[in-house]
Amino acid sequence: MWPVVLFGAAALLLALLFVVRPTWARLALAAGFALVTMGAGCLGSVMGIRRSTGVVTHVEHVPEFLVGVRESLGNLALALGEVIVVVLLCTVGVYRLLSAPPAEKHRGEGGDGDGDG
Repeated sequence: MWPVVLFGAAALLLALLFVVRPTWARLALAAGFALVTMGAGCLGSVMGIRRSTGVVTHVEHVPEFLVGVRESLGNLALALGEVIVVVLLCTVGVYRLLSAPPAEKHRGEGGDGDGDG
């Protein structure tokens, strides 16, 4: 679960930075870390469920298996929650970027950010 927390926190911070100072490069970073967060959440859930299947040798072990599955799905739920917030923040940042005056729209696409390309 720690990779999900760390990558998700990085994605959230990058998305907040993108809202405050929107550039296409910051959007790419926030989106990339959001994808890594989802990947870490899916991987954690799959590995946990896979591990949980090891306890099922008899029918009476099914309750332990279900507890393991429930705990494993926590990774995915955390990742989804973080990514939903990141996507909402990125949506606000894209809106701000696209509604900026023409001189500011290309900020971050080249050069030093002074608008001359």
